[in-house]
Amino acid sequence: MELKIGLKLLGGALASAVIASSSVYAWYPYSEKYTKWQADRPLTMTAWHNSVPRDRLDDRIARFKAAGLNQFYWLKPLNARHFFKAANAAGLEWQCGMRGGENAVRQAMIIPGCSAITVSDEPNTISRNTEEEKEAVYQELRDSIAWVKKNYPHVLVYANLSIMKIGRDRYIEFCQPDVFSYDDYALARDGSETETYLYFMNIGRETSRKHRLPFWMIQQAYGRPEGEGVPYRNPDEADLRYQAFSFLAHGGVGITFFMYYGYAGDVGNGECMVDDLQVPHMGRTPSEQHRYENTVLNRSYYAARDMAPEIQNLSRALLNLRTVGDIGYAGTIPYRCKLFDGHGALKSVKNLETPNESVLVSFFDDAAGEEYFMVVNLRRGINMSKMDAAGTIRVTFDNSVEKIERLNRLTGLVEVLVTKPGEGDVRVLDVRQEGGTGDLYKWSNGNPWDLRPKQ
Repeated sequence: MELKIGLKLLGGALASAVIASSSVYAWYPYSEKYTKWQADRPLTMTAWHNSVPRDRLDDRIARFKAAGLNQFYWLKPLNARHFFKAANAAGLEWQCGMRGGENAVRQAMIIPGCSAITVSDEPNTISRNTEEEKEAVYQELRDSIAWVKKNYPHVLVYANLSIMKIGRDRYIEFCQPDVFSYDDYALARDGSETETYLYFMNIGRETSRKHRLPFWMIQQAYGRPEGEGVPYRNPDEADLRYQAFSFLAHGGVGITFFMYYGYAGDVGNGECMVDDLQVPHMGRTPSEQHRYENTVLNRSYYAARDMAPEIQNLSRALLNLRTVGDIGYAGTIPYRCKLFDGHGALKSVKNLETPNESVLVSFFDDAAGEEYFMVVNLRRGINMSKMDAAGTIRVTFDNSVEKIERLNRLTGLVEVLVTKPGEGDVRVLDVRQEGGTGDLYKWSNGNPWDLRPKQ
């Protein structure tokens, strides 16, 4: 089965709003509020955690942190106060939605540690029949964001979008969110994928650049059964890395996983990062039936835990950089994406073992005008570990590039790599990269990297 999810949304007025090509933006600062907020925090990594369980909260939060997650999240603040208290006691910040209205938020905010509030999840103007109905959606978002800013000015506030279901420019200009956030789930149980995934990601990238907003995303970390919309698969290592590192290469600075625990589908249990095998429906079964000792860690939990330190090491630079230019691809070119045909001294990239597999190349600038680039091995697939999908990525330069610098994902330290002569008047660098994984490089020109201190 080949999925065509979302393609019907590209017609008519929405298609004219899609950004077809990348404009050039110089490095820019984020807002003063966000800059202050991000200054002493790592790159945000969180996950949705249903509030139903009530036993052994300390152990549940400790395991949540052990996956590399640095903020707790649940959509319903009134129901999750016991988890917010446990998170705060463990030194973990928390985020919430506005389900239950302003009073629910007020009661939750008595608990210290809130870092951000989501006023709406996937607001939809496409389904509204009249302009008055569409404007009512925007007005409600604007009012909610303004209320949070007035009452809790220290927290970030935003709506999470389904990227083609609302006018993005109208939402940002009228509602004034602190970050641009969207979700997209692409991985099906039969091994197929939504072909628009990277195309939509680039639309999000261009939107966040245009409005100088930090770029956040909710990514798939769960599976769901047949009979409930698209039957998603629970991502394995290469899948989860593909989502995360391709997003980082698009300038992403905040990752949320859906979902950590307690999927509340209509059919029954899905497969979350952590599952309770003894309850018939993790999102709806009464609290007293949820028992910590009956929980198991799923493949997406281990995948997140494995890659989180690498993401934080790369974030030492990425939080300071801004994505520039076009994103290009070698091998198979994804839907409505662009071929990478060289950029300055960087001539080409290729997966040597599987040359038809996609390889992504993106570029960044820092505040001093130094250029960086990221190369991502996009190979992934059903039940593929990061090593199943690993490949040797050949990066080809012109003959002037004898060495290149890389921020080591495992150490967080800058290292100098020496290129070797290739065929013709070029030099090459062969790097073994795990499936779905990216490396960040900088030209070795004697100028320093713009790095944050190691956390």
